[in-house]
Amino acid sequence: MGNAVIASGENFPDALTVGPFEAEKVFPILLVDSNKLPKVIKDTISELQIKKVTIAGGYNSVAKALEASLPTVSERLSKSSRYETATEIASKKFSKFNEIFVANGQHWMDALVIGPVAGTNGTPILLTQANSLPKSLKDFISKTKVEKISTLGGKSIVSEKILKLTIIKLCLYLSHIYLEHHLLHLISLPLVILMSFQFCLHTQ
Repeated sequence: MGNAVIASGENFPDALTVGPFEAEKVFPILLVDSNKLPKVIKDTISELQIKKVTIAGGYNSVAKALEASLPTVSERLSKSSRYETATEIASKKFSKFNEIFVANGQHWMDALVIGPVAGTNGTPILLTQANSLPKSLKDFISKTKVEKISTLGGKSIVSEKILKLTIIKLCLYLSHIYLEHHLLHLISLPLVILMSFQFCLHTQ
């Protein structure tokens, strides 16, 4: 196999936002403590013959000192916050995409359930606050000129304020997927599509 991604097993955002990249590349994500390499991970690195790793997250998530216990660290994807780190991952690891998924950076459920879809489609997952659009996300959308944004979660997770700010400021086509109970079932897809279509008509 040769390559793997290292992320914090104590803090969820970095592992979730790097997930679509590692799925596309078929790299495993190996979770560590901030200052300790668990024995099971050390054994897995040996068993899979991992020679190079990419670290997702800053030094508070995966300590600098821990690098000495890892195979060759090819790069570290990190910025000053989980929101900026998500855009860093998207900028460096995704080259061809016209859609992004946006999930609440304080809740792991929605980013988790969309992960397989994002990995299959090569779609980045970005993070927002419930009622405030991070500057890093605004800048990323403006710079990349994405054509479609799918936000994940109910209105208490990603508010209408975020949707309106995104539409007015960035003038983009937006679909809003409501996953009220944090579950994505095949049986719900027709409803999701209908709701997204109705929402976009309403906001045009």
